[in-house]
Amino acid sequence: MAVMTRSSVASILLVVCGGITRAGAGELAGTAAVGNKASIEMIETYYSEVNYESTAKGEKWARTGLYWWDRAKVRMTEQTGPGRITDVRRDGGKTTVLTTETGRQRQKREAGMLVGDRSRRAVETDAWELSLFSLPVGLYRKPSYPVYSLFELVDKGQVVKEEWVEEGKRRLAHLVVDVDKSGRTYELWVDQNRNWLVARCAHVIRGPEGEVRWRIEHEVKEWAEVKPSVFVPTLVTDVRRYGGKVVSESVMNIRNIKVNETLPPIPKMPLPSSGVLVYDELDGTYYQADSSGKRIGEARRVGASYSPPLPSRSEKGLVGLPAGWWALGAGALTIGVGAFVGWRKRIKSRQAR
Repeated sequence: MAVMTRSSVASILLVVCGGITRAGAGELAGTAAVGNKASIEMIETYYSEVNYESTAKGEKWARTGLYWWDRAKVRMTEQTGPGRITDVRRDGGKTTVLTTETGRQRQKREAGMLVGDRSRRAVETDAWELSLFSLPVGLYRKPSYPVYSLFELVDKGQVVKEEWVEEGKRRLAHLVVDVDKSGRTYELWVDQNRNWLVARCAHVIRGPEGEVRWRIEHEVKEWAEVKPSVFVPTLVTDVRRYGGKVVSESVMNIRNIKVNETLPPIPKMPLPSSGVLVYDELDGTYYQADSSGKRIGEARRVGASYSPPLPSRSEKGLVGLPAGWWALGAGALTIGVGAFVGWRKRIKSRQAR
């Protein structure tokens, strides 16, 4: 296994940094972006367990998650309450989500199944996002906000500020990058002494008049050097503000981390029960599927895409709801309960004939 050292990062910077600088970033932003990319690419396999605790509107929420990553695919599970588990598989640019619940009689049933693109946010305990290896979005939304690495952000976005700042004994690269014309900006603090990993990040979402609506802040509080010069976050905090007011605060403990080792067995996605409702965001349809996930009968076109306006009560309430509900609730809200009930009645009527 290759080991990332400062000299190896420097060598990569000499080769690559010129290209990204020509794309619109200055020298510091280009150096930080390429160093970050080189560090993350040293991770060939990754596993961790996450304990997530959040406080919103005076209520506390807890969930746990498992995360497997082996370059080719991502597998996640999240438990958001007694008997409720969300399973996620991400490969080939597609995200598949299945949420199951155990009822009072201990009978498992599917809350629903969703298919989305690679940026589809499905759980809160995504360890890769929590570690700031990819830049966190922090909100559930349809269509999904694109997820970028630091390198992709600097390459595609517009760097509006770059400077060195001193924080105690740390010297950090401070960057402000506009994502696009949608009113989104990332403010980042990148730690050169931890191989250019992101130490703090703020995702800012503005309204049509340029006013700041959401500011979602993540900060790494503790690190571990799991292998020589391979650093990973182990304690991360999250503060979400809407209109300048704090709406939730979270603490994420990332433990039992394994990097570039043999991973615990990656579980297969559970098979749904025949007849499960699937919401396919990729082609804008919903349908019933058999236990292998294949469509049964005809697919129905979804109406308008689900994208709650800002401000909205529903989006403000996202911080206090189980992630699996929002991953699947988008489809359910778009479809409409009445339409689905009517469709099921027609199917049963045909079967009765």
